[in-house]
Amino acid sequence: MCTLLAIQENETGFLDGLVKNLDANFVNYHMKINITQITALFFALIFFFANCKNDHPASRSSLKPSDLPGEELAKTLCASCHKFPDPSELNKASWEKGVLPQMAYRFGIYQNAERATLIEKGIGGQLVESANIYPKQQTLALEDFEKIKKYYVENAPEKLILNDAGKLPATALFKLIEIKERFDPPMGTMLQSFPKKNRVIYSDAKADYCSIEILDNDFKLIQSLAVPKPVSNIHFSGDTLVATSMGQFMPNDAPSGSIFKIFKQMGSEEYSGFFNELKDLQRPVFTLFSDLNQDEREDILVCEYGNHTGGLNWYENKGNRQYERHVLLPQPGASKTAVHDFNKDGLPDIMALMAQGDEGVDIYFNLGNGQFTRQRVLRFSPLYGSVNFHLNDINNDGHSDILYINGDNADYSIVDKPYHGIRIFINNGNNGFSEKYFYSMPGAYDAQLNDFDGDGDLDMAAISFFPKNNNPENGFVYLENISKSKSEINFKAYSLPGTEKGRWIKMNLNDRNGDGKMDITLLSFTGMELRNDNNGQFEKWLKTSPSIMHLQNR
Repeated sequence: MCTLLAIQENETGFLDGLVKNLDANFVNYHMKINITQITALFFALIFFFANCKNDHPASRSSLKPSDLPGEELAKTLCASCHKFPDPSELNKASWEKGVLPQMAYRFGIYQNAERATLIEKGIGGQLVESANIYPKQQTLALEDFEKIKKYYVENAPEKLILNDAGKLPATALFKLIEIKERFDPPMGTMLQSFPKKNRVIYSDAKADYCSIEILDNDFKLIQSLAVPKPVSNIHFSGDTLVATSMGQFMPNDAPSGSIFKIFKQMGSEEYSGFFNELKDLQRPVFTLFSDLNQDEREDILVCEYGNHTGGLNWYENKGNRQYERHVLLPQPGASKTAVHDFNKDGLPDIMALMAQGDEGVDIYFNLGNGQFTRQRVLRFSPLYGSVNFHLNDINNDGHSDILYINGDNADYSIVDKPYHGIRIFINNGNNGFSEKYFYSMPGAYDAQLNDFDGDGDLDMAAISFFPKNNNPENGFVYLENISKSKSEINFKAYSLPGTEKGRWIKMNLNDRNGDGKMDITLLSFTGMELRNDNNGQFEKWLKTSPSIMHLQNR
C-alpha cells in the first residue's frame, strides 16, 4: 500500500505540494526522449566548452580576426577554461555537427539557433543570463571560429577505434534473482541499503508519480512512499530518512531541489510524514553528512550539479535547523564527494569529482575554523564524461587510492568512446595520483571493489548505462583480480548472462542473505532513447526490464 507522505503544516517552503505538482516536462512512458536535447540523470557532460565565455563582450563590428592559426586559437581559448581536448578524441561528424555548434553559442555566434531558445524560463534562465553563458554580443570573430572549426574537423578521425576484446567468457560466481516488484517502465534514480537491516531502498520517477520503495530481505515490498520530486540520495539518521530531491529531473538551473526528512509517527513502524531541511538547491545529485568544522554538529555537503550554473557547497549546521551556505566551487558539475583526512592532520578534508566542462578531482584541505583550500589532483578532458569515484586503499600501503568511472554519453557527441571506462589512480603517499590501471568500458556508470570470490584480493563489478554498440550484454562486467604481486594491478573480465535484461544506472553492494559474501543489486532506468538503435533494444528494455535485479554471490 502506498503512503502519501503528510507535510508538516508548520514547515514553510516545502516543495509546493505533492504528486499533482510534478514537473510537467518530466519523462514518461509515452514520450521517447530525444537524447540530443537532454543529458543523463546524474551526473552528465552537457555542453563542450561549458564555461568558455568572455566577461567583456564586444560588438560584432569591432571584432577583428587574429593572425593565429586554428590550433593555437583552440589551445589558447579552451585551455583557459578546461583541459585542451585533442581532435582525435572525437570523430569528424561529432565535432562538426555536435560539439562545435554548441561551442559557437558560447561566443555569441548564433548561426543555427535563436539565442532565446537556448535559455530556460524563470529563475533558472535568470541565473544563466547573470552568468553570461550565452553572450548577447559576439565575443569571437567569426573568421577565428571558422579556423578553430577547420582545425578540429580536418584533424579528427572519421571513426573512433574501440578496444575490442571480443565476447567475454561467462562467470558462474553469481546467481540472478529477478524481483517481481516492477515499475512500468523502470526509471530508477536511487538505490541504497539500510544499514544493519539488509533492506533495499530505491526510488523511481515518472511524470505523474515519484516514489521511494522499501523492500525486505526477500525483496518483498514493505512500504511505498509517494514523494513530490525525483530522489537522488538517502542519508540514514536513526529511524529517519534524509532524502535529497533533484527538483526538476530535466537538465535545468532552477533552484528547485531540496533535502527533506522522512519520519515515523510515534508508535508507528511506517514512514508517514516529512519536513524540509534545506531548499532552493540547484539540482542536487549527491549529499554527504559530516561535521566539517568540528563543532559537534553534522553539516551537509551538497553537489549542486545544476546545468550551466551550480556549485559545490557545504551548509554549516548552526543549530535549531538553521544552516549557513559556504561555497567551495561556484561552477556546475559537482557529482560526488568523499570526506577523508588526506594529509593526516586530524581534520576532515573533502574530495570532489567535477564534470560539466572542467572535469577533474579536487581535494579541499581543511584549514580549520570552516576554511578550506582547493587543490586539483586529477584533470580530465571535457569529453570524458566523469560520473563517479570511490576511495579504496587498493595496494594496502595505508593511503587512499581512487577508483574513477567515466562514461556519461548523453551529450552532443553520442558515439562509443574508447577512453570511457574504469581507472585506478594510486596515491604516492603525498596525494599525488598516477594511473595504474584502465579497463575500457563505453558508457561506464559505476564500478565497485570487493573480494567477491573470497581469495583475499579486491575484485570489481561494473555497469554501463550506454553499453558498447547498444549491446545489453556489455551492461554488466565482473572483473576478477588476477594480479601476481602487490605492485601489479590486473583483472580478467567476465560477462554474466541474464544481466542484459536491464539498463543499469545504479549498483549497490550488500550481503543480503548474511552468508559473509558480498552480493550485488542493480537498478534499471529505461526512459532514455538509444541512438542508432537498429535492434529495437530501447523498446525491449521499456517492456521487459526489471526495476531491480539481485546478483547473489554463490
